[in-house]
Amino acid sequence: MKKKKQKIKYTNFTPVNLLGIVCFDRSYQIGWKINKTLNFNLVADEDILIKNKNETISFTSYFFEDEERMIFYRLIANHPETSFFIKKLKNIDYVLLIQGELTPDEINTLVKKLQKIESFRAVVKIDVEKLSLTMQKKLKL
Repeated sequence: MKKKKQKIKYTNFTPVNLLGIVCFDRSYQIGWKINKTLNFNLVADEDILIKNKNETISFTSYFFEDEERMIFYRLIANHPETSFFIKKLKNIDYVLLIQGELTPDEINTLVKKLQKIESFRAVVKIDVEKLSLTMQKKLKL
């Protein structure tokens, strides 16, 4: 079965939220737990490839689109090997990129629900504005 490619259209006007997850589970287990807890349908997507000097590093990625609300969710492994997707967040195992209109209360509710997952040691909101411009470009913000 051929994988369907999903494309997210990024614009400077689309609100972005970033959550950090500390968890020792494998990415597919985390995706399953998030799906079960939030009633999502995160599915494996193409890995995100980042060229770093003389090597290409692959970061596992899962994707879900809430078509009714036009909100896009992407779960990304932050450090699959010895490198980091977001170097500034070395203590974060996974990041959940959320693009679309969510109120602060909705974000807080998401965080609280995710914090109830037993194997999640921590779930934190990350201030996107404090990320470097290079990192914002990597996230295509």
